[in-house]
Amino acid sequence: MTAQSEAEALQILRESRVDLVLLDVALGETSGLDALATIKARYARLPVVLMLGKTQEPSEYAGAVGAAGCFRKTLPPKQLLLEIDLLMAAQTTQSEPRR
Repeated sequence: MTAQSEAEALQILRESRVDLVLLDVALGETSGLDALATIKARYARLPVVLMLGKTQEPSEYAGAVGAAGCFRKTLPPKQLLLEIDLLMAAQTTQSEPRR
């Protein structure tokens, strides 16, 4: 599913089962970080991965509150999928109850 705005993204999240959000930091009308804050306030357990442009430094966004990770949009698709798989596996491990 694809959203062109924060409002569209929130509508999709309300109406659909979503396992992960890939969020462009340069969202357009809204800051991607503002959208991240809104999403995490409503869906705290939903992993959100920030996607950065060529001029944006990952170190500037690595500590973004609630982001599961951040990657450049130039990352090859296979590598992005691998990174997402690793994030989702880590998320699953963290959410499992300890015995």
